[in-house]
Amino acid sequence: MENGTLQDLLRPDDGSSMLSPVTVSWKMRINVLLGVSHAIEHLHCHANPPIIHRDIKSANILFDASWVPRLSDFGSSVVWDMATQEEGMEVAVIGTFGYLAPEYHFYGLLKPASDVYSLGVVMLEVLTGKSAYSQLKDDGTGGPLTDFALPIIEVGNIEELLDRRPVPEPTPWQLQAMKRVAQIAWCCGKLDAKDRPVISDIVANLEMAYELLCRDEHGSVDEPCLWPFVEQVDLPLESPHSRSSSSAGYHSELQIRKLYTLMEKNQKYHPVGLLLAEKGLFGLLLAEKGLFGLLLAEE
Repeated sequence: MENGTLQDLLRPDDGSSMLSPVTVSWKMRINVLLGVSHAIEHLHCHANPPIIHRDIKSANILFDASWVPRLSDFGSSVVWDMATQEEGMEVAVIGTFGYLAPEYHFYGLLKPASDVYSLGVVMLEVLTGKSAYSQLKDDGTGGPLTDFALPIIEVGNIEELLDRRPVPEPTPWQLQAMKRVAQIAWCCGKLDAKDRPVISDIVANLEMAYELLCRDEHGSVDEPCLWPFVEQVDLPLESPHSRSSSSAGYHSELQIRKLYTLMEKNQKYHPVGLLLAEKGLFGLLLAEKGLFGLLLAEE
């Protein structure tokens, strides 16, 4: 398509620092996310029968001559029958590393929430300007963008993540809008598919973020506030160290995420073992796979 892909516009191959019309401001970036989310909402909620895209990524978001985002590449899409496939449909795993939801990547179970996970990764790309996956280095850096970004969002350090190309220092309204988007991405990145928001809630919250940016553009004198997330989805508004009951769950999820990454690094995919990990039986799994030392080293 005339104006290329979101991936190319966020990270030009020539290393250029020039920004396109759709990446030059936070308002335009959120507008892109809104357009893509509306497309996914149509697939999940309005198509008859519903459709799961299965390969949502920044390289599949194209821009026409008017810079309107278009979700492309439906070659791997599948029809979704919620009545008989509520727990997920078993399919061959195809797609792009860094965007694959855990239940799909490791178990071959596909559901609409798998698209939501991938959309969350695209949101992180838009926020950070970074790739969904970077090559692992000897010093331990690299790997999935989710491993880098989601823990930072969890503790509330949103400014640490932001791509500085749109504005070196965001205004209070811009920062609140970016917090909103980061929180949506955090919810989309939950390891358990049941904990992720549905696409209609994502659209509603992106619209709120866009409204915050419109207020900033119009010079509102009101104090910005972080409006409640639609449907009361649990948000990472506090440091995990300041919580009691939820803190254990947070650290458990981080541990599971580390385990996924370790298995990816070592090419040791073990669906039964991963299920044990999700149930809290880390010792049994790690002993079986010989990953005790690796996990401790990661700590």
